[in-house]
Order: sequence, then C-alpha cells, then structure tokens
Amino acid sequence: MKTLKVELADRSYPIYVGSGNLAKLPEMLKLFLSARRYILLSDKNVFVLYGAQLIDSCEEAGLHLQQIIVPAGEKSKSIERFTEVMTKMLKLGVSRDWVVLALGGGVVGDLAGFAAASFMRGLPFVQIPTSLLAQVDSSVGGKTGINHPLCKNAIGAFYQPKLVWIDIALLKSLPKLEVISGLAEVVKYGIIYSRDFFHFCETNIEQMLALDSDICTAAVYQCCAIKAKIVAQDERESGVRAILNFGHTIGHAIETVFGYRRIKHGEAVLLGMLAEAFMAVQLELLNPKEFDRIRQLLAQIPLQTSIAEISFADLFTAMKHDKKALDNRLRFALPKTIGEMIIVIVEKENLIADAFEFIQQNGWQRHKSVR
Repeated sequence: MKTLKVELADRSYPIYVGSGNLAKLPEMLKLFLSARRYILLSDKNVFVLYGAQLIDSCEEAGLHLQQIIVPAGEKSKSIERFTEVMTKMLKLGVSRDWVVLALGGGVVGDLAGFAAASFMRGLPFVQIPTSLLAQVDSSVGGKTGINHPLCKNAIGAFYQPKLVWIDIALLKSLPKLEVISGLAEVVKYGIIYSRDFFHFCETNIEQMLALDSDICTAAVYQCCAIKAKIVAQDERESGVRAILNFGHTIGHAIETVFGYRRIKHGEAVLLGMLAEAFMAVQLELLNPKEFDRIRQLLAQIPLQTSIAEISFADLFTAMKHDKKALDNRLRFALPKTIGEMIIVIVEKENLIADAFEFIQQNGWQRHKSVR
C-alpha cells in the first residue's frame, strides 16, 4: 500500500491507497482507534457488494458493527435523510465512544461525515470511498454536508476523518457512468495544480477509463497528494483551497437545476470546467492553445447527459445561491495556465451566459476551438 498524510496538526490523518485491502481495514482500525463499536453507513448498492465482507472481517477482529443503509444517489444528501440517520443512531444507543464508517461514494461520505460531526457534537469517522470520485476528491479534506433544494452542499461542516482507506479493486464494480464522473475530478487536479499530472492524464486517459489497476493507483495517489497539500495550507477554504472549486460554480448550478437527478456530479463539473475555462479565455487569462489542450482532454471523457433543455435563467438563479459567493458576487476559480489558477469575481452576466451557451452548443466536441 501507498501512504500519505494530511498535515493538520492535531487533526492530521493518513490516507492509505492499495488494491484488495478492504479486509485489512479492521486491524488498522484497532491500531488507530480504541473503539470497539461502529456504525457502518452505506448505500443499498454498495452494501450489497461489500457490506458483508466488511462486517465479517470486523467481527473476526473483535469489532462490532451496526449498519444504517440509505438509498443510493444524490437524493440521500437531504435534510430528511440526515434526520432519519440521526434517529436511527439514537435508537441504536450510539454514544461518544462509537465510530462512524462511511462505506460508499461521495454521497455516503458527505452524509456520514456530517452525521458524525453533528451527533453528540462529534464522533470519529473513517472514510472508505468506493467510487473513483470519492477516492480522488470527496473523501479527503473534511468537507461534509447535505443539499438544500435551492443549493448543493448548503448545509454542512468542516470535519476531518481519522483516516481514509482506499481500495482500488472496488472500482471494478462501478458502472461506466461512475467512472466517467470520477475522471472529471481526476483531470481537474492536473488543470488546477500540476502540468506534469495533466500530461499524465493526457497520456493515460484510456487506461483510466478501462480501470487499469496500476494507472488508477498512480492517479488516485497523485490526486490525494495534491489535495492533501492544498488542505494542509487552507483547511477551511479561506485562501488557496478555493482553487479546488474549478468547474463547481457552474457545475453545482447544473445539478441544482436538475434537482440532483439525471446528471452525475462529475459530469456537471466537467461541463463546468469547460465553461469556466472558456470564461478564462474571454477574460484573457488563459491562452487559447491551453484551452484547446483542456478541451481536447475533457472531450475524451464520454459524457452521457445532455443539458440542452436547461435555460440560462434557471442556471443563473441557482448560481445566485452559490455558497462561494461574496457580497452576492459570484467567485470563480479560473485557470491562468495549466497548473495555475486565479480566483476571480465575475459580475458580467453576459460572460457567464456566453460560456453556458458554449457548452450547450459545443460541449464535449473534440475539434471545436475557441478564440
């Protein structure tokens, strides 16, 4: 296994990246945590695949698990589902000497993390991400939360896990759409932070789509390493961490307009990155040739969802609720070049409208250039 650490003083924690290592987690839990009682929070799809294996290995290690299973999908990141989880934890007699295990993708990790942060003012929790998107992004950094009908991730807390346990082998069970969704976040790390990693993605995108174990292990590790560096500098997004939001201002609005249905988070972020890179060109921040490299790489990720029926008026209404806005002004993380970002306040509605029109008309076409 590969290991790295998120350096946050007394809240520091390790990230383990391996393949076929899920059954080894209980022994690591015994080393890191004194608890013997755990809540396993998972969704129905993931629990069917891996729940019994984890429960059996924990029981063999002398750890007792109670489970809370939620429906799969973004709709489980809701106030109603959060309340149900709190109620079940109370009925199970959970106390402060328990630990929450989040077995699933980003939805489960965000919901479980917020539940852990909230219940009795804080229980330890462990991230066990099973999707590519969760492994490279949402399981690291301590952002937890749920959605509101008006805004994605509007309710939540910064709450760091005790450790992150990544098993690359679990990706083999992912539907193709989940792989596509995760790849958008993988590519994001190259755009925002590392030209070398961007080149790695250009070279290995097909292998990542095919879930080549060695390539995926290298990609997941590198994404986690980049995010760990950023979070260590800015845990609560008051500075450099804002660059992680590239593609998310428009992407989150797309998800909101769709009612958190029909489009995966990574797909929405991919379209958001394309639109926001287009904005960077129009603002003369990004060279058109650099834009073409970004667009051509994103074009190799085969989106499955159309946004043709979304109106800009609805999109812009959703964007006004974006939690990253300051003084009701929209903030965007925009690329100056591949590997370097700048935070920009954009007040020109027509610029955002032009970018949205661009992704509606061109989206992921391979050979369309912008000047």
